[in-house]
Amino acid sequence: MRQPVRAVARCVALALIAAVLLSAQNEPEWVRKSDENTQVVLRLQAAYDPEDASVWLRGLDQQVRTISPDTSANYRRDAARARDELKARFASEKDPRVRQDLAILIELLDRRIATSLLQQRFFIPYSNVSSIALSGISGLLDNQVAPGRREAAVTRLRRYAGLEPGYAPLAVAARQLIEARLKNNPSLLGPAKAELERDLSSAEEQIASTPRLFESYKLEGWQPAWTALKQQLTDYQRFLRSAVAPRTRTSFREPPEIYADQLINAGVDYSDAEITGIARAEAIELRSEMQRVAARVAAQRKWNAADYRHVLRRLGDEQIADADILPLYRSRLAAVETLIRANRLITLPSRPEILRSTRPTDFGSRPQPFLLPPPLVDNRREMGEFVVPTAMTRHADFTSPAASWALTCEDGRPGRELQYDEIVQRGVSQARVFYTSSAIDGWAIYAGWFMSPFLPDDGRLIELQRRLLRAEAAILASELQEGAVSPDDAARTLQNDVVVSEELARREAHDRLTHAPAGAVAVYARYRRLREIRAAAEKELAGRFDVQRFHDFLLGHPLLPARLLREAVLTEFVPEH
Repeated sequence: MRQPVRAVARCVALALIAAVLLSAQNEPEWVRKSDENTQVVLRLQAAYDPEDASVWLRGLDQQVRTISPDTSANYRRDAARARDELKARFASEKDPRVRQDLAILIELLDRRIATSLLQQRFFIPYSNVSSIALSGISGLLDNQVAPGRREAAVTRLRRYAGLEPGYAPLAVAARQLIEARLKNNPSLLGPAKAELERDLSSAEEQIASTPRLFESYKLEGWQPAWTALKQQLTDYQRFLRSAVAPRTRTSFREPPEIYADQLINAGVDYSDAEITGIARAEAIELRSEMQRVAARVAAQRKWNAADYRHVLRRLGDEQIADADILPLYRSRLAAVETLIRANRLITLPSRPEILRSTRPTDFGSRPQPFLLPPPLVDNRREMGEFVVPTAMTRHADFTSPAASWALTCEDGRPGRELQYDEIVQRGVSQARVFYTSSAIDGWAIYAGWFMSPFLPDDGRLIELQRRLLRAEAAILASELQEGAVSPDDAARTLQNDVVVSEELARREAHDRLTHAPAGAVAVYARYRRLREIRAAAEKELAGRFDVQRFHDFLLGHPLLPARLLREAVLTEFVPEH
């Protein structure tokens, strides 16, 4: 299990890199003020993981992470102090948006403290020392790093090796910490077997490549420190194989307290039992609705079998010809925008959505259309791009004409593309970027939900199927953690009842729902919270509820946690209307 402080640092670093959505001169005043508050959290990160922090904060190039028996306790102490400072700022802050962000940061630190305690209670304090040290060095030995900064890599190397005053060898300190913790509590759980094996394999490659980096940049005086560090890392790998590998876990299941904590950290504000119950109820409703819609599709196409499973398979057999891909999606975008305007569902930008085919420079290959987010660092009004493959790999889940309706609604407008458009146009604070993933993906499902009644029946059936996949994923994530089903059982459920392909079913069941179940649940939970918030606003406003204004309000408050979003709707939107 990775060290909690390391996990915190990664989260905060990635969030910061993605945070600055507008150039500094164009930032709204509330964003500037909020980002000053976020510096309290970022300074905390810099103190405990300077390697990651040096990506965005100058003056840390020579600093290195240290490991000691007191590191976790010291982190919790400093996090509590930072939280208390933010609470004091919250008490005097008047701007509601800045107060919202302060609440986000306070809750974030509360969660990190709780996570640190749980990690210490359950797990061996395993650290991937080779990755920490060698990534800290290679991060400075890069062509994109200013030449004047590269000399600091030698200082980092010496400090990792314990050759400078005040610095213990990192690998030795990591080993001593594990030994001490196991002596006090031999029942501590080890890391996942696959994780440790992957780390050990990567370490060999990193150790072999690091000297070449120093040589390529013609740095001097590194050889003695490298000889010492290489031996320390080799000894540490040997220790891991002998003392930690026998304790690794082959099961993906986490202790219940850890899984509950993972849900909270992913942004799920339901208990496991609550969200599972909601998902089961919706799954029943969705199957019933799918059956009704499938019967209409079968009648329209004069198919004999009307069961939704049969109809979904028949629709999946219909594939888009390569030459028709881009024209089809252009027509879908136009049709969806027409539906949005005709039914006053949400205000669309005056500019057209950017739709293009894939390029050789696009990262990775995907069998389906996807939204390429705009650059989020120092954004200069660049917009997201809805990308469709020029020649699709045939895939029943994504490449049928019927599927193009749901994919357009989720990844294009009014889904992810429209959410990113609002973020770029309005600006967003660093604090809110902590919630980017589940918030934007949850909005995409919600967008499919409110568009569904207006789609043609074949497109609607696919939208219902995609929502059923999300509901079943939330159910199966819990059942997998409980041991009630196996990954193979989960894959069969998805393939037989949701009617996704064998490839997608196995990817969901054997990868996403076993290695990152909390993320899958978080997306579904966000979608359900949006529906609940809408229901609350409809109840308060009765006949005066205007869905277009409501959706515009939601887009105007991007990335807020559900609790704060509900509060904003009830205290700002409802009184105004």
